[in-house]
Amino acid sequence: MGDHFGTIFDRTLRKFDIKARAIAREADLSPSALSAFRTGKKNLSTQSLKRLLDTMEQLSPGSRAYFHSLAAGEPLQDYTSVEDVVNALPPEELPKLLVAIADRIQTPTLTTFSTDSHPELAAAS
Repeated sequence: MGDHFGTIFDRTLRKFDIKARAIAREADLSPSALSAFRTGKKNLSTQSLKRLLDTMEQLSPGSRAYFHSLAAGEPLQDYTSVEDVVNALPPEELPKLLVAIADRIQTPTLTTFSTDSHPELAAAS
């Protein structure tokens, strides 16, 4: 794991606006070791990289997938519309999306929707 992964990691941190000190602290890695990795001056063990990726994902969901897509040379799909997002979801995920949307809607005429009040959707979530 040379500067290639370090450069990709640095790019991911910047894209997701993750602070290096925060991720180093949470992943139990010294800030100087993380800096050396990000600039390609030092390699990390597989375990350290895994801790960093796990921590990064906790801090900013989706960041690990972005990192892996860059490492594989396959950029993630950029969705330009809501329809693109919906069409990209597997059919079994659509009920979860609907519940999440309904829960997010906050208007005086609508009440909060959840699988608690709709047990038929609980199996899908």
